[in-house]
Amino acid sequence: MVVMKNKQKRVDLQVHSTYSDGSLTPSELFRLAKKQGVEILVVCDHDGAEGMPDVKRSAKKYGFPFISGIEMTVTYKGEELHLLGYGFDYNHTAMKRAAKFYMNSREKRMKKMILNLQKIGYKVTFAEVSKRAKKVIGRPHLADQVIFNKENRILLKKEFGFLPDRSKFIQKYIIKGKKAFTEKKNLSAKEGIKLIHSAGGYTFISHPLGRRYSPDLSLWPVKGGWSQNLLQLKKMGLDGIEVYASDHFVKDISSLLKFAERHNLYVSGGSDFHNKNIPGLLLGYISQTRAIPYSVGEGLLKLVAK
Repeated sequence: MVVMKNKQKRVDLQVHSTYSDGSLTPSELFRLAKKQGVEILVVCDHDGAEGMPDVKRSAKKYGFPFISGIEMTVTYKGEELHLLGYGFDYNHTAMKRAAKFYMNSREKRMKKMILNLQKIGYKVTFAEVSKRAKKVIGRPHLADQVIFNKENRILLKKEFGFLPDRSKFIQKYIIKGKKAFTEKKNLSAKEGIKLIHSAGGYTFISHPLGRRYSPDLSLWPVKGGWSQNLLQLKKMGLDGIEVYASDHFVKDISSLLKFAERHNLYVSGGSDFHNKNIPGLLLGYISQTRAIPYSVGEGLLKLVAK
């Protein structure tokens, strides 16, 4: 059981719901946030904002300010990155058009990855994964379905030596360079930034120096050095950096904070909460002892209110 640390005010500016690859509904997320002492919570589901009306209702129900959010996959120098959009109009025509594009792209990629896993010997179908996903379909849904199917247990134990969790399965099979991985079509980083701006929002880069959970979705694989790449993204219109992330080591947080201050970029922070096991922290924390500073939530509220 997770023990409450203290009663200081807390914020969490990146969590995921059942509208993408999270396990809790928006209402369940805000109820949990209320219980754990979080006062500002932003739901940032992947590549679509279909859940925002539900998020807005849930925020009001539990007495939270509402800030629209999204985590969008983009391509930059041939690598995938995640952009966080905040404070945009989720009914904007361009946002809805982009959501359809991403849904189609994700479904095409999923069918190819399923075929690749079937060739390896795993029992899994698109219909099963789609049912599990409910809304935006992603790699966690595929991993969960393969592991859930008892017919796959012999092969899983042969390949891993034990029954893996979703993270271990994804790392072995469905990240770049692995047997079952397939690229999907994304907007470019420049297009993604422009899209969120066109809908009246602000764009931050998500876990740019991530090492623990998603090094393949960080700036580490991108040629040119992370600081130079951040400067190039800023020239494209990037507004801020997710400095406080459960993916970041302490030294990376320090480096990013100094960089943001030097180059007049806004700062955000999120646990990247998907369920109580991922990343296994209280909402508002990026490690067992490090809370996200309340100031970043206050700053975001002021920014989106402009």
